[in-house]
Amino acid sequence: MHLPKSDLSDVTFVIPFCLDSASRLTNLRTVLEFVLGRFDTSIIVSELDQQPKLKLDFLPPELRRKILHRFHQNDSRAFSRSRSVNLATAEIVTPYLVINDADVLLQTQQYLDGVTLLRDGACDMALPYANRVMWIPTEDVATLQQDLSDERLAGLKYTVSDDSYIFLGLIGLLDTQAFKRAGMMNERFRSWGFEEMELYIRLLKFGFRVLRTSGYAYHLGHPKTTNSSSRHPHYIDNVREYHKVFALNPRDLREYVKSWPWVSVTSEQALFQRRTRGASAPASD
Repeated sequence: MHLPKSDLSDVTFVIPFCLDSASRLTNLRTVLEFVLGRFDTSIIVSELDQQPKLKLDFLPPELRRKILHRFHQNDSRAFSRSRSVNLATAEIVTPYLVINDADVLLQTQQYLDGVTLLRDGACDMALPYANRVMWIPTEDVATLQQDLSDERLAGLKYTVSDDSYIFLGLIGLLDTQAFKRAGMMNERFRSWGFEEMELYIRLLKFGFRVLRTSGYAYHLGHPKTTNSSSRHPHYIDNVREYHKVFALNPRDLREYVKSWPWVSVTSEQALFQRRTRGASAPASD
């Protein structure tokens, strides 16, 4: 039985993407079918690679029409999730956006709870899970794809993360204008690591509000490559960039963000003009 779709027409999903394995394509298909099966919304798949590899012909035409697939040339083998997101953000006209990795799912209500927080003005960014990630093995994703019901997700018994790591990425819902005013993603990060933590710290330093909701994030397994682990030549530079931002006071951080070449003059004029409400720390369950 197909349930009525929830209206998320004021939301654009951004999926940063690089086709580096067959599993990555399976995971993308799973995420696309899940989201479009539940919500009336728009999706931008932002492919950043040295050459185009993605074709969406595995989806029926009625679903493909909901997806804007953009290919962006990457002169490096190192995937830049930040640049992929920023390029897609330039095309967004909806008041809210979801940065949804190609390997991550939530239960339906988690998406809706996050959007409600944004619509109600309760926060500028919602992290729609309670710092718990369930790791679905690569070999089981195809079976899961046959039944993407919330009941099936709720009944899964795979390994779940604990408090030894704080997850600030995988998926985030944002007020589009707040995201732009904060400088969007930091493109000085390359390959894997720290760009989501840096965004979180930067938002708080600028007085934007971040809230966390409940539930698991479900991570779909894939082979570890240089773009999905710390084993790449840019990792130390990523660490340094994160600590640089962490150490800056808000005034100096504003000046630093203004120097970023991907921040347009128009965005720069509006930088940091946040709402009058104060910042808050993330809520916990």
